[in-house]
Amino acid sequence: MLVLFFRVIILYFLTLFSIRLMGKREIGQLQPFDLIVNMMIAELAAQPLEDVNVPLMAGILPVFVLLFLQLCMSYLSMKSKKIRRYVCGDSVIIAKNGKFNQKYMKKMLISVDDLTEMLRTAGLRDITQLDYLVVETNGNASYTEKKDSGIMSTLIENGKVIESNLSYLGLKKSDMFDCMKNSGIADVKDVFWGFYFDDKYHFIKKEQNI
Repeated sequence: MLVLFFRVIILYFLTLFSIRLMGKREIGQLQPFDLIVNMMIAELAAQPLEDVNVPLMAGILPVFVLLFLQLCMSYLSMKSKKIRRYVCGDSVIIAKNGKFNQKYMKKMLISVDDLTEMLRTAGLRDITQLDYLVVETNGNASYTEKKDSGIMSTLIENGKVIESNLSYLGLKKSDMFDCMKNSGIADVKDVFWGFYFDDKYHFIKKEQNI
């Protein structure tokens, strides 16, 4: 019994440490691979508790291996948009200017009931005021109303221009670069995050910490 008691304490703090190290995210904000790793960590940590004959290291070692893989995937996803798109998918606009993209809804298996639940959860009361509706990579929905300033679109991420977003918004790269230089940033590689919102370009310089 005393052995089991100490195993519970060790595995509890190991699991807590692992989840904290993975980052501060609520369950609803987890990406698919984050959720899978969390479930596997819980399952592996439970095995030495269910059977005292199972060595403690049989639960600890696989948890550290999973944690290492998850941190590697998180780092690669942060550095590469292609890898992030493959692992997490893309945010999808399913409503624009109040019109629904039924093709995407079918592709993502979103029914009318799912849609109304998304809108209620997001806090939209009057569907006639809907302008944009975006399904994020974690499955949550975000929206803007017709009276709002519009939806924020990322144009530069870690020094890399996102050509698809520029093209989608009908913006010119030369105009964006002119605004960037007027903001005091000479090279796009020095931009940590550039986005378009309220008909304006916004830039955050790298290493601009608080």
